[in-house]
Amino acid sequence: MTKNKSPLYTLADYDKTEDCKSMYLIYMEHDSEYEAAKVLLNSWDHWIALTNSNFFKPYVAKWRIEKDLRDDALARKCLLEEARNGSVSAAKAIIQEQKAVRGRPSKQEKAKLTSAEVEVDAFLASSLKIIK
Repeated sequence: MTKNKSPLYTLADYDKTEDCKSMYLIYMEHDSEYEAAKVLLNSWDHWIALTNSNFFKPYVAKWRIEKDLRDDALARKCLLEEARNGSVSAAKAIIQEQKAVRGRPSKQEKAKLTSAEVEVDAFLASSLKIIK
């Protein structure tokens, strides 16, 4: 290895110098991980080897999470803009996102639902007595 060689990349989230670019910034500016890998290492295989190395795993894991959050926020922003402009399908997509299905409810959630149902039933029953 030749001495006095400057590194090409840094793991910092900013460029160190004009010649030492941030891998994070390059990763985030590309639409896909594949594109970033090709720019950074010119090889998908080398990227896979790097992402599997123990020292690099925490960095790429954080970048992936952040990129997913950013992309989700951007998609939501686009949907909201389309919905504001009258797009019914965008509005439906936003509603579906809010109704996202999750796992089974916990016992506590079931108990709350059951007690709420009992209260609603009691209210309806008393309302029916008033109506009759």
